[in-house]
Amino acid sequence: MTSVKRTNTDLRHVRDGRQNFNPMYTKLPLHEIIRYEPKTGFGFILLTSVISLVISTNPCPYNYAVCKIENSTLPELCCIKDCCNVESSCLNDYIRCVCRTRTLWDKFDLTPLDVEYTTVRGSSVVSGRDDIKARLEHTDGYLNALPSNICQYQLLLYIDVSNNRIKEIGNISCLSQLDTLDLSENRISLINNHTFQGLVSLRKLHLARNRISYIEPYSWSHQTSSILEIQLDDNELLNIDVTNVIINRPFCELSYVRNKIENVVNEAGWKLTAADTIVQGGMVQLTENNLTGIINFLELGVEDIAVFGKIFSYGIDMHDVPFRCDCEMEPFLLMAESALQMIWRSYFNMSCFYPEELLHRPVPDLVRTRQFDLLICDIPKTENCPYNCSCYKQPSKERVVVNCSGLGLNKMPEILPREDLPLEIFLDNNQITDLSPRGYLNRTKKLSLTNNTITTLHGSALNQLPINVTEIDLRGNPQIRDLPSDIQYFKPSNFRFGELIINCDCSNKWYGKWIKINEYEQGKDANNSFWCRTTDNVKVAAIDATEDFLECKESMIATWISVSLAVLTSLVLGISLIVKIFQYEIYLLFRTFKNKYKTYPDRYYDVYISYDETVHEINKWIMKELLPSLEEDGYRVCIPSRDFDVGVSRQEEIIHSMGRSNFVLVLLSKNERDFIWDLEWKQTWYLYTTYKIRNILLVNFDMVDYDSVNNPVLRAFVRLGMYFDFANMKQTLIADIKEMLGCSGRAKRRLENEFLNYISRFNKHDMLMSR
Repeated sequence: MTSVKRTNTDLRHVRDGRQNFNPMYTKLPLHEIIRYEPKTGFGFILLTSVISLVISTNPCPYNYAVCKIENSTLPELCCIKDCCNVESSCLNDYIRCVCRTRTLWDKFDLTPLDVEYTTVRGSSVVSGRDDIKARLEHTDGYLNALPSNICQYQLLLYIDVSNNRIKEIGNISCLSQLDTLDLSENRISLINNHTFQGLVSLRKLHLARNRISYIEPYSWSHQTSSILEIQLDDNELLNIDVTNVIINRPFCELSYVRNKIENVVNEAGWKLTAADTIVQGGMVQLTENNLTGIINFLELGVEDIAVFGKIFSYGIDMHDVPFRCDCEMEPFLLMAESALQMIWRSYFNMSCFYPEELLHRPVPDLVRTRQFDLLICDIPKTENCPYNCSCYKQPSKERVVVNCSGLGLNKMPEILPREDLPLEIFLDNNQITDLSPRGYLNRTKKLSLTNNTITTLHGSALNQLPINVTEIDLRGNPQIRDLPSDIQYFKPSNFRFGELIINCDCSNKWYGKWIKINEYEQGKDANNSFWCRTTDNVKVAAIDATEDFLECKESMIATWISVSLAVLTSLVLGISLIVKIFQYEIYLLFRTFKNKYKTYPDRYYDVYISYDETVHEINKWIMKELLPSLEEDGYRVCIPSRDFDVGVSRQEEIIHSMGRSNFVLVLLSKNERDFIWDLEWKQTWYLYTTYKIRNILLVNFDMVDYDSVNNPVLRAFVRLGMYFDFANMKQTLIADIKEMLGCSGRAKRRLENEFLNYISRFNKHDMLMSR
């Protein structure tokens, strides 16, 4: 039996640690197999056969196995055993298993291809076999573009053309099996969002040290891509779109290190709502740029701060950014608190640069110790902070603080900063004499006026305060001797008076009732002691200052006056309401009465007939019955369809003809809203209210009831019964219309002529008799 030594020749198949234990062939680990030293030549042959068989069945390293990544377009890869999901992490760390994958092949196992230049300017083609897996490496050359025939090599898996002169990438979607593309140290300036579409197998993309100044939105987000590693270091980016930071697909690392990035923008209008799903993100490197603060995702399309938690799985390294730890950062850190209690990553080692009080303070420490109260924003004088006052915004306590204490003020400030948080105003130790109305009081949660010289509380100022005001501190103002009745809308516990002595009489007898109603709270309130001083200079607890104690008797005269005013007010309101509801009915009755005593000049037409010409029944009745009967008795009738001139505006004809009529006869039908009829009705009502026509005669042709009429004036006609019923059982409709019209113009003229002839004959008879 001879020993077998482990030489390089014997172990040539296990270079790079790519040997793996396979339990199908042996129950011994690989290192035990290699250490086994058989005593015969047959044992050596058996050993080498087992090793070769194991390698041929599993091309992956030890503890790796061939797998297909779930939810990915990537081909089969070598993955950590039992860890083949894009989203999952393995080995108790934060590196997802997809980021530990390896190819089934080694770069040096691929057939190398050659580059042949076709012009001195850098054009080229690829030469070599196109039917086997290959690699293309051409560095430190002067290529101005990728070889023109590169799409002929569908089995090209690896490309390294770094340090050339390539300006544009061009269309390479044909390379569907490409795994690695290295274009670093070229002259590329632009990345389109379709450049890498179709590269379903691409895992690694290196674009560092180019001249890239613009990347279109969604360049890395398209779902036909599974790029895991994107290197963009040392380029010339000034802005980066949020869609190229929050990539809604699995990836491992996206590096923008050493660019000139100043802002993250939302050029494409990206939004993230509560209904959207975001996959687990990777690491985004943004160090060594020109960013000056935290990325405000609320201004970049994130719906609200609650939705912000969806992107916590993304690692965004900004540890060298000079963070301003102020109120703008507070909502994001508050949202990140729960995450920081569970996870820790080195890129969370961010420190405050501003303000000076928090210089070099680690941001995570502020979160862990819940010192959110330190995150404030000073409000400058340009934003209405009063002169010499201190103003700041403190979101953690949901307040804006204005501190003007000890400045010798003799009145309250006129204006204060306008913010979205309630105000807490401190005006202590001044010489302010009264609590005056101010526009900012309706936004005030707390107002402190201790140790001033206040004598007057204006009721209008109290009315401006919100009902949920927490505290009005007026301690140290002993000159207060009266309270406005408006204070009753608040609870005594809303105020801090200390000892308050009010001059009580019948004019403020409510004071004792106010304290009595809130007796329970007042008993718990150690900040107030309420007293009354009567006209007899007697000091008594305010709760005991009742009407009987103050000897207040209510005057009956005042009661009767109040009752009388209430009745009179109710009567006036009732009459006004009736006039408002029945205004048209009242006008029609008034006009009917006035028509008995008013004379009108005769006009050319006796009657203008307004009706819906599209209703066949109405048209037939007018033309066959009404019109012949009226004209037979000498009435001059204007029918729009017959008498209007052709080519003249309909509206002008209505105004002209209706203005030459004594009466307007309106036929009310169900088609009340007809446009032409509406014009006629408006003109009719105008002439009627200006006394240009004598009366409006309404015929209810379709027997429309009150509730079916829309026009309020026509409803008044129907309500009062001032219309002719077309279904006249006595069949006297036309006769009734003639009665309302009176004598026709022709009959009047005939009577006038007969009367004149009679007078003439009478005068002639008198002359003959006088001779």
